[in-house]
Amino acid sequence: MDPKWMPDFIRIEARLTTTETDKVPVRAYKREHFNVERTPRMRVYYRLRGDETFRPLTPAAYGAMKDSFQRNGREALLGAEEPAGGSP
Repeated sequence: MDPKWMPDFIRIEARLTTTETDKVPVRAYKREHFNVERTPRMRVYYRLRGDETFRPLTPAAYGAMKDSFQRNGREALLGAEEPAGGSP
């Protein structure tokens, strides 16, 4: 596979939720994003620029990534936080 097409994050799920027509409702997964602080059961692997292999996204690694995004004014790219009172 061409390295330009390699994803930076991979989420591992034992089973995906599907609709009656076997479609995966991606909005719920996008809402969770890859925030392992908010969803600790989530198994996510990531790679940094130049990496050829993936590594587990631990809470410590996510925290470091989050700090870097905040220092650069890009924390919104990590996904919106849940609204007060839960999902609509």
